[in-house]
Amino acid sequence: MPRVSTNWRSSSVGSDQRTPLPIIIMGRSALINRSAARLIWSEPTEELRQLVETLGMPYVTSPMGRGFIPDDHPMNFAAARSAIMTNADVVLIAGSRLNWMFGFGRQFPADTKIIHIDIEAEEIGANRAAEVGIVGDAKAVLQQILSEMEGRTAGLAERAEEGPWLTALRDRVEKNAESIQARLTSDANPIITHRLLHEVSQVFPRDTIYTVDGQTTLATGRQVLQSYTPASRLNSGSNGCMGVGVPFAVGAKLARPEVPVVSVNGDCAFGFNAMEMETAVRHNVPIVFVINNNSGIVGGALESRMGLPEGYTERVATYTPDIRYDKILEAFGGHTENVTEPSEIRAALERALQATKEGKVACVNVMSEHMEIAPSRDGRAGALMGYDR
Repeated sequence: MPRVSTNWRSSSVGSDQRTPLPIIIMGRSALINRSAARLIWSEPTEELRQLVETLGMPYVTSPMGRGFIPDDHPMNFAAARSAIMTNADVVLIAGSRLNWMFGFGRQFPADTKIIHIDIEAEEIGANRAAEVGIVGDAKAVLQQILSEMEGRTAGLAERAEEGPWLTALRDRVEKNAESIQARLTSDANPIITHRLLHEVSQVFPRDTIYTVDGQTTLATGRQVLQSYTPASRLNSGSNGCMGVGVPFAVGAKLARPEVPVVSVNGDCAFGFNAMEMETAVRHNVPIVFVINNNSGIVGGALESRMGLPEGYTERVATYTPDIRYDKILEAFGGHTENVTEPSEIRAALERALQATKEGKVACVNVMSEHMEIAPSRDGRAGALMGYDR
């Protein structure tokens, strides 16, 4: 595996030790490093955890970086993402791009120092210049950094724990959690996405692989659905645009047949590849497909903002109301559920999970609020996809 010279390594470690507001960004290349035509699996799970815990360093991840350290680790501050990015003065990037998911690096203060690790040299400094660039395999480089840190980190984690940086971030996490709490348990009918995904999170076990696709569904999923193991979150986004949720689930279950796979899709995203449920049935690939059925592209909320003339009757961004997508899988012989009440969600999901344990493909069609708009602070692409917490 490509390693890094001692000079670069010493420079990066020194920067981390001297600054009071450091963070780590973990990305997909922590999972997959590209080298020529090969995919080299790095999986620096233990190294990342050790670095975070040794330094008391908060972190956020890209979608594909989730789960290398479980989402419920106390140093995961995805729920304070905006606060962490607008205040950090040193950022260690391990195998991630500063793309639209991270505001192209523009949210960091102008004097923030960037330390960027990536196996591809052209990724270093893309969109935001790096103070220190380290070209190498994420696992190998982190092992070298940890080795260099030996004997130099006594008391750092304890001081960080007692300091204002983590205190401020935890306050932000608590406030953000409070802001969505009522939505998680809402009995509103039609069903809202937070309630649906909260029920999903309560039914399926920690090792579940989620594929999540849509807009309202995807944005809400970033807040509500947690990832606890590497390669357990496959989202649309940089991995492919709308329509990947269903086929990603088929591939994930074939690759990891021993763990549950749940594909959560908005109805628009689901429509791109809905017939691949037949592929799952034909090849005996037991997956739970959940459709957040709000009858359109961002439900009726998008259509209502299009400036259409008064009395305009043609549907532009909305579909025929209350489509029974579960009937598609019924025709293929799978297990199906149609949910119209919040109180029905959990039992339907539990029956679907049990059906997959018996070798059947399951589909849960959930009729949801067609005028719902995912909570967001602004209209940036990243914010609209749930990156503004």
